[in-house]
Amino acid sequence: MIAQTEPENILSIAHAAHAAGICVIPPRMNGSKAPLPDPWKPYQTQRPELRQLEQLFKPGITGIGAVTGPVSGNLEAFEFDDSECYQHFKDVADEAGLGGLIRRLEAGYLESSPGGGYHYLYRCAEIGGNLKLATIPDGTDAKGRPKVKTLIETRGTGGFIILAPSNGNVHKTGKPYRLLAGSFDTIPTLTPEERRELFTLARTFHIPVNKADTPTPRSPTADQSGERPGDAYNARASWDVLLLAHDWKRLYERNATTYWRRPGKDEGVSAATNWQGKDFLYVWSSSTPFETEKPVSKFTAYVILEHGGNFKAATKALRDQGYGNPLPTGNKPTKPRPKKPAAATDEDDEDLDTDPDSGSGWLANHRHAVLKVRPGQGPELADDVEALLIKHDNNIYQRSGYLARTATSRAESVHWMKRPAGNTIIIPLDLDHLMDRIARQVGFMKFNERKGDWVPSNAPRSLASTLLSRSGLWNFPPLVAVITAPTLRPDGSILDRPGYDPTTGLLFVESESFPAIPEKPDRKQGRAALDVLLAEVLDGFSFSTPHDQSAALSAILTAMVRPSLRTAPMHIFSAPLKGSGKSLLADCVALIATGRAATVMSFTSDPDEQRKRVLTILMNGDQVICLDNLEGALSGDALCTALTSDQYSDRLLGTQRTGTAPTCVTWLATGNNLTVAGDMTRRVVACTIDPRCERPEEREFSRNLPEWIPQNRPALAVAALTAMRSFVVAGRPAQPLLPFGSFEEWSNLVRSALVWLGEDDPLLTRASIEDADPVKRKLRTLILAWYHGFKDEPATSRQLVCLSENPTYTVISEALNEQFTNRRGEVSTQSIGEFIKQHQRRIECGCRFEVGGDYGTRKLWKIVITDQQTLDNELRKFLNLSQEGA
Repeated sequence: MIAQTEPENILSIAHAAHAAGICVIPPRMNGSKAPLPDPWKPYQTQRPELRQLEQLFKPGITGIGAVTGPVSGNLEAFEFDDSECYQHFKDVADEAGLGGLIRRLEAGYLESSPGGGYHYLYRCAEIGGNLKLATIPDGTDAKGRPKVKTLIETRGTGGFIILAPSNGNVHKTGKPYRLLAGSFDTIPTLTPEERRELFTLARTFHIPVNKADTPTPRSPTADQSGERPGDAYNARASWDVLLLAHDWKRLYERNATTYWRRPGKDEGVSAATNWQGKDFLYVWSSSTPFETEKPVSKFTAYVILEHGGNFKAATKALRDQGYGNPLPTGNKPTKPRPKKPAAATDEDDEDLDTDPDSGSGWLANHRHAVLKVRPGQGPELADDVEALLIKHDNNIYQRSGYLARTATSRAESVHWMKRPAGNTIIIPLDLDHLMDRIARQVGFMKFNERKGDWVPSNAPRSLASTLLSRSGLWNFPPLVAVITAPTLRPDGSILDRPGYDPTTGLLFVESESFPAIPEKPDRKQGRAALDVLLAEVLDGFSFSTPHDQSAALSAILTAMVRPSLRTAPMHIFSAPLKGSGKSLLADCVALIATGRAATVMSFTSDPDEQRKRVLTILMNGDQVICLDNLEGALSGDALCTALTSDQYSDRLLGTQRTGTAPTCVTWLATGNNLTVAGDMTRRVVACTIDPRCERPEEREFSRNLPEWIPQNRPALAVAALTAMRSFVVAGRPAQPLLPFGSFEEWSNLVRSALVWLGEDDPLLTRASIEDADPVKRKLRTLILAWYHGFKDEPATSRQLVCLSENPTYTVISEALNEQFTNRRGEVSTQSIGEFIKQHQRRIECGCRFEVGGDYGTRKLWKIVITDQQTLDNELRKFLNLSQEGA
């Protein structure tokens, strides 16, 4: 570790922190460690501008502080009060399998305080307010009231922390804060799961002020021992035998307390036995069958683990195993049972262990607010809870009619989708999860008639139901998409500050530091930025034409700004051979935009299945989706709708409810000689790779792009944004391009920027895509065959089939046999009629089909000419005649 011994220039430190996205203000110079600005609350939501820093950090100011929370990119501080606790925590973290996480935190940003404490700084998509995670009793005050000493606490939303190298009168000792490792630029980003593991480990250090709050298990006397099976089991059973039998892992022992990890988990602490000297199981993890932070006796644990919560069955089983005295004849107890409390159940009667009376004092210390549940005030209570969640839980959003949260994905592979680990995805909130979020932020009290007082209670389940049902009435921030790199807003301004952006509804989850994006790059700088992408990323790909290269650049630029565009076309990568680099190119696009490979969705032509897959992908908020290695033609109404609409709706899988999600996804597709059919032809930008060799898989790129791009991603992302920013700064000059319907915003930014910077129009490939469209070819063939047989006279599809049997019209016979045969190899008049009906009034070859009347129950169709010259030219080609011989 590198210790700083000399005070540094505070203003320069403030500038460095500001550049790293941190809201910095000076502390008071009186040892109070409080913020100097009065009032300082505005800085909890808005960082000072650069010019304001010189006013704030005037000569004589020897300290610097950071406002934690969303204003600093979801910055949170994790503080230890003394070195002994800090060292002990590190030792225990190694035993719990969290050593790697601690080393990341230490290397990212670690400072020491003059009082002997230590501070980590980190960012996380999910943070809270200021929390005391571990305290211990510390004697009494002058009036005999118990005091506590804080061992571990956090500074989150609305918090303030002193930063190194503050010195002088900032601390009452006059000593400096020292940076021991890392810097503002290396502050790590934790996943929500890592943060929860850190907090759980910290809570194992907590010792309640009043141990009477923790129930003491009954120690049966000689004449009581074993009278009841539950009591006997509590006295004689072993925690090790019970938990190890259910795949819990014994981690370590500290101060006669044993720490455990739940099944299915690879790191962290989940629970403890004999915690605080009480023979109970105390669970911190929410992913177990036990309630969190509530002592559980051996008997209750046995009931839950062995008998699924059935107390009567558990009691009988234990009695059969020899626990407790046998029941007398008639199954009557030998002495009267104790009177039940008002709220007792049969389960309580079998096991008289009671929950700890946590009290309102505990709730006040561990929750942000304590609310009273009063009959008839449900709506007002829901209003209060919503306001508290918005203030203290910054991972609840509204999104297209449902509440959602963000989470970090694990590697996932199902039969139709493959997602890499580490993606930040969006998950709809369900009832149980919202209950958990409420219970972690808010305490509740109900009036107990028997006690005549307010007592702690669980959150009413109806509260979460009410909040989930208030679609359209929420005050939670709207979430459009999650991004993991800077981007441009719809107005062209730069969005580079981590955290939630109210202007766009985008959540920037920063996993690494990015260089500053030039505010006003000129055309020369924009061209140079494009050249960086060409030289560093695309140099090894053998593009068929210059406009194919432009299409590849278009895919990269589109992925960087996709959430700010209403719609964007799909980019397809095609090649004549396997191993040409199509999938690699798709991953390059995703690696630059997200830092990870694209989420892969297998293509299906089944309309119902395609709708389900599209809705699932969109609701999860994946940034880049690739339909990899397509076989057959790319088409589908669901994909077409998702590409040309800003919202997509369909029925949620397994329910009768409709789900809606934003469509701000970058769609990619790859395939060998990939064809596009139907309406999809006007929704794609095609890029063809032509390796010009027999074995393209044996070519060698100058670098391993899947490894090199993540290491150099910040510079590549900034290059892509610099190119587009130069076009914006220049006033978005109009380019000589034909309109691209449904994708005007994309065309006016990405496409126009490429052409303005000297690249070919990426849409020059559209003609070849349309010519290869099997639907287009089929319609052209039928129109020309029909016109050759009937000119502009009305006829039925049956008459066309009859005409094809005439030897004079063999060209019609060949066309129909190629395109309109059924499974038996026969030409189907029904399929011809249905095809014409589906594509009537669509112009091809200078004409179109229109209804020409009725012939009994059949429909008459006729050719209506819109361009005679085009029709004549196409007919000559169809009949294989030269223009001169016609």
